[in-house]
Parts: sequence; structure tokens; C-alpha cells
Amino acid sequence: MIWRLTRNILAIWGHTATSYTHDSYALGEVDLPAEKQYKHDTAAGKYEVTDIPARKAYVVYLADIFEGYIRVLDVSDPGKPVVLHSVHAPMYNQGYSVHNIWASEDKKWLFATEETKRSSLLVYDISNPAKPGFVSAYRSELVADNSLIHNVVIKGHIAYCSWYKDGVRLIDISNPVHPKEVAFFDSSVRSFPDSEPYHGNWSVDVDDRGLIMISDIEEGLFILRRTAK
Repeated sequence: MIWRLTRNILAIWGHTATSYTHDSYALGEVDLPAEKQYKHDTAAGKYEVTDIPARKAYVVYLADIFEGYIRVLDVSDPGKPVVLHSVHAPMYNQGYSVHNIWASEDKKWLFATEETKRSSLLVYDISNPAKPGFVSAYRSELVADNSLIHNVVIKGHIAYCSWYKDGVRLIDISNPVHPKEVAFFDSSVRSFPDSEPYHGNWSVDVDDRGLIMISDIEEGLFILRRTAK
């Protein structure tokens, strides 16, 4: 299940913050490990430690593109979402950042796309679903420096990535720490200046039959099937 939100106003660490959420991914109900929460008592000059027991949570990840964050929400009570954690994307200072997010089917890995120059497919370890840990950033050697990654969809052990002017790239994530490109299809048949990155493969999806559907901004809809594995 994916929730697409346009704007969220959240209570973050006791303050009200407004951020733009471009995309979201509902991981669902998961187990969170026990942890310790530290709070600095300035007056007493010491830290207060609170033991938080293991618990269940309904986790949703938000892609806040302009702020460059992946935010982790517990929406067990949809009327009172709780921010569990926020992770800054590596390329945030290069422009727009986390555009969309998707988890592996085993719920152990989270993948994100950075819609900015020299952007990559980002890989996070979510063995603790509340605290994604950055692992690696994958970028195909066949992709031009000025080409932006836009969306990722996970099916099985393959990450299907729309990479604008460089088409759809199929990335084998059997070993998420070391992704490997195994196939691609470039729907763009026109040439565009380097200063105009927003052309070509806009988005990608794949169904249970293995049909890959991509939308090209200029050329329209393509329906593909991978012919070699």
C-alpha cells in the first residue's frame, strides 16, 4: 500500500514543523526493537535515560524532497502520527533530493531516489524499521552525469528505476550492499541539451506477469518484457 500525500504538518520533537511530502511508502505493521531514549537535562547537567520496550508500530516512510529527508512515522493511530526518526539524504545540497521510496519485499531494505544531478539509487538497511541506516548509493556507469533518477519500484530481487533520458534500468538487488545493473531500455529517441534534464522516462511499474510499463514524457507508453535473465 502506498499513500501519496501532498503536505504534512507534524509535531517533531515538541515543535510544529511544516514540510512537503512528495511520496510515501507504507511498510505496514512491524516489530520495533527495545531502545534507550536519552534526554539532556541542562539544569542538572546530566542525561535522563528512558527504556523503551520492544513494540509493534505501523510504519510509513515519507520522502520530503525539498528538505532532503526520509521521515519515519508511526501511524498506528492515524489521527496522531508520531515521527520516529529522520534521515538526511547524501546529495541533499545538490538540489532536489529524496523523490520517492520503496521497500524490498522482505522489508529488510529501503530504496530511495534522489532527483538531482549525479543522483543515485540509495540503499538503506531497515533491520530496525524506525531507523533506516544508509548503506550505499548506486549509479550506473552507463548513465550520463546530467541524467536524473526519478522513481524506483521493487519486484522480487529487481529494482526497476526510471532514469529520465537514460531509460528504465533494471538493478539486481540480491545483494543490496552491491547492486548490479542487469538490463535497460531507453525509450528516448530525441536529443536534448544537458541543461534540460526532465525528458524521457518519467515513471515505471511492473505487474505480476513481469510486464514492465514505462511512461516517456515525449514518446508515450511502452510495455516491455525482459527477454533474457
